[in-house]
Amino acid sequence: MKISLLKLSEKIMLVIAGGDGLIGGSIVKNLLILDNGVISSSCLSDRNCSKEELIDTLRDIFNSFIVKRYDELIFIFACGKGGFSLEEEIAIEQQKRLIKILDMFNSIPIFRKRFILISSLGAHLSPVESVYKSYVFSIEKEVSKLDSFNIIRLPGVWGFKENTRKPIGLVANLLYSVHRRDACNIYGNLNTLRSYLAADNVGKTIADLMKENFTIKIDSIINLSSNFSYTIQEIINLVKRTTGRRVFFMLNYENIVDEKSHVGKLFDGNNIPVLECLHTEIKKTWRNL
Repeated sequence: MKISLLKLSEKIMLVIAGGDGLIGGSIVKNLLILDNGVISSSCLSDRNCSKEELIDTLRDIFNSFIVKRYDELIFIFACGKGGFSLEEEIAIEQQKRLIKILDMFNSIPIFRKRFILISSLGAHLSPVESVYKSYVFSIEKEVSKLDSFNIIRLPGVWGFKENTRKPIGLVANLLYSVHRRDACNIYGNLNTLRSYLAADNVGKTIADLMKENFTIKIDSIINLSSNFSYTIQEIINLVKRTTGRRVFFMLNYENIVDEKSHVGKLFDGNNIPVLECLHTEIKKTWRNL
């Protein structure tokens, strides 16, 4: 696991746990993009650790480095295994780890600090109770106890990890399978309706929110979503039309949770649509494979 440290200004430090993940990596990349010829942020260093070493590594970063040099800390938690296949044992383990991190974060002797949790929109829209849904609700409840926090909920995010080029999400796995000319495992049915966003656009949206003089309202929930939802069949058709190749896939019905559509709108939090054309994103990604 990578922990990325970014200097946002002379007095503000951003720490991202999960900087090597699909979402965390995209946030880091977009914060480092040139703004009118000037680098918007500077990456001071990266720390690598195992999940067992995460708490001790963060404690060392916070106490020995940040407290002595900066007046404000923004911490983004974008790590941990997610998805509706999450097993109860792993969910309990991750929840305990996060609670310890929150306790440690509370004890940091720095006047201004904010905890930002990357969470799941799908868990709130799913009509079926599951281990993952309970886990998401419980960790959001714990984070909301902090004096200063943001919870950013995301729909189905897809893309390829920067370093490994590992596909994440339905769209990326379909493209990868077509590229390799093998079959893709799909969990759900062809009529399952979901909202999808490309990881790069998610990272850019979060980075832009933070660049705007850090005007994300403190103690707020942000629901990022696409303006459109697609069935799995529609996604397959988009991939087929874009690549000009036949799409091979196998449907899996292991869990009823995977088959249910995620539709509707949440009324708790600020709903922010991410404007993107899925066909354009698929086309751009296919060209780079």
